[in-house]
Amino acid sequence: MNKLLVVVDYQNDFVDGSLGFPKAVELHEKICEKILFYRAQGQPIVFTLDTHEPDYKKTQEGRNLPVPHCIRGTGGHELFGRVQNLSQGCEKFEKGTFGSDLLFAYLQKNTFESIELVGLVSNICVISNAVLAKTALPEAQILVDAACTSCFDPLLNEKTLDILEGLQIKVTNRRLIFSLHCRGTNGIFPSLPLSSAPPVLGSACVRSLRKDTISSGKALCAKVMSSVSLRKNVICSAKTLRVKELTFLAPRPRIALQS
Repeated sequence: MNKLLVVVDYQNDFVDGSLGFPKAVELHEKICEKILFYRAQGQPIVFTLDTHEPDYKKTQEGRNLPVPHCIRGTGGHELFGRVQNLSQGCEKFEKGTFGSDLLFAYLQKNTFESIELVGLVSNICVISNAVLAKTALPEAQILVDAACTSCFDPLLNEKTLDILEGLQIKVTNRRLIFSLHCRGTNGIFPSLPLSSAPPVLGSACVRSLRKDTISSGKALCAKVMSSVSLRKNVICSAKTLRVKELTFLAPRPRIALQS
């Protein structure tokens, strides 16, 4: 199969620079592994580079997001970590907008059965270029590896992955992440502080939650993957929660679910 890997904007400013966030740093090894995997198969790899000029703040994007980043000629414009060296000899497409017109033109001139995208950030440039890839080669399989992309807001990232799937883009390695809305004898707790203690949550803590992204109406046994600290009156010894319906809520501690 003729496959292409597109590494989107994995640049210093998006990883640990002016627009960086911790999750972006965590993606480094997985993205490197992905690049090495494609290289070992002899498959092509291309990179997009978000590229702005010193007058960035005068642009429409700069007015909406007044944080200078990826300015041409600065360290923030360079690819992060080992990815910089791994990109040697590969095509690079600089872009001043979310989607790359150069990448689109490249895809129109070439034939690929599969195009996989990784990089940053999922809700802006990754989804933009995934849509361009789908437009340029509508019969190719377009994939986004959920383990190799993210954004600053985990819930927004999950919603972006939902949209990608709705666009018939295959999302791989996805772990469904949900916010848990708990109710105890003292009412609803608007926030659940993380703790290092093992979680002990029971079904008595949970009330009906609206279904959002689970396609099946079946009850799920939600195994708590993140440690959560709650008041004693809502803690019990059960290790799992049985939840009939789920929803994304405002940013709160996340809990990974296993069906």
